[in-house]
Amino acid sequence: MSAKWSIRADREEQFHSDFEAYARLEAAGEDFDYVLITNEFDAARLKAACERRRQNSPLFTHVVHINPEAVLAAYVDTDSGSVVALRHHVEHERLLSFEKWLNLLERQCAAN
Repeated sequence: MSAKWSIRADREEQFHSDFEAYARLEAAGEDFDYVLITNEFDAARLKAACERRRQNSPLFTHVVHINPEAVLAAYVDTDSGSVVALRHHVEHERLLSFEKWLNLLERQCAAN
């Protein structure tokens, strides 16, 4: 598993090269999760992270925010396209809270 904290423009370039390296591992028989963990508040950047695709699948296995409810509260009076999409991603758990992601990991470990 790999995790990225920041999604600044200079880091976005690293996402694809990291993914390529992990895809080579997967091709060699080693499965991987590629998780973005962030405290980003920019709706457009979060939307892009949730929707970014590579090789016909989502780039990130999970997009995890420390507190997505706080992000939604920051945009409570905004209905831009990015904010509407962001609400959808939170509602459908494409953008997970850190707590939900940890609970998911716990369930996966217990199943193994």
